[in-house]
Amino acid sequence: MILTTILLLLIFIILLILFLISLAYNYQFVIKYQEFISTEIFLGNKIINFRYKKDKNIQESFIKILNYKKEIKKENKNKYKDKNKEKIKKAKKDKDENDNKFKFSLINKKNLVHILKFILKIYKEIKPDLIKIDLNISLADPYYNGLIMANYYSIKKVYPNFPVSVSTYWDQEVVEGKAEIKGQIKPIVILFLILKFIFSPLTLKIIWQYRKD
Repeated sequence: MILTTILLLLIFIILLILFLISLAYNYQFVIKYQEFISTEIFLGNKIINFRYKKDKNIQESFIKILNYKKEIKKENKNKYKDKNKEKIKKAKKDKDENDNKFKFSLINKKNLVHILKFILKIYKEIKPDLIKIDLNISLADPYYNGLIMANYYSIKKVYPNFPVSVSTYWDQEVVEGKAEIKGQIKPIVILFLILKFIFSPLTLKIIWQYRKD
C-alpha cells in the first residue's frame, strides 16, 4: 500500500513537472534610470509566475501559483561567507587543473560549427519579441546635445528599425533612460534541444576525447 502510494505520488509529480515545462512562459525585463536605478523582472503565465522589483525604496520578489502567493525573502549572505570561500577556492583549483588538461585538438571547424548551431537554436527559442530603449539625454553644453542627435539620426537612417529612441532637452540638464525586453519561452523545447545536443554522436565523441586521457 505504501509503495503504491509513493509510486502514484512520483507519477503525479513527474506529470505535473512535464505539464509545467510544456507551458509557454512570457518574460519581461525592465530597467529604468531617473536619479536612481530601478529594476523589474517577470517570468510566467496565468498559472505560475515569478516577479522581482527593486527601486530606491523597496525590494520585493515572489512566486505566485494561481491564487497562492509566496514571498521570497533575501537570505543573510554573511551566514554562508566562509563556506563560499572554501567552495570558490576548491572550484578555482579544479578549474586550474582542468585548464592544464584542456585539449586544443578539440578546437576545430567541425566542433565549433556543431556548438554554434546549438547556440543559434537556443537563441531562436529565447530571442525577445520586443527590445525597446528610450533615452533622454541633455548635457550642459548644447553643442554635445546636437552632436548626439546628429549621430542618432544618422544611425536611424541606416537602420530604420534601430530599437533605441533618443530625445534631448535644450533648456535643462537631464540623463534618464528606460530599457525593456519582452519575449516568450517554452522550457520543454529548450530542454529537448539541450538533451538532443548532449546526446548527439558528435557531442558524445567530444566528451569521450576530452575524458579518455
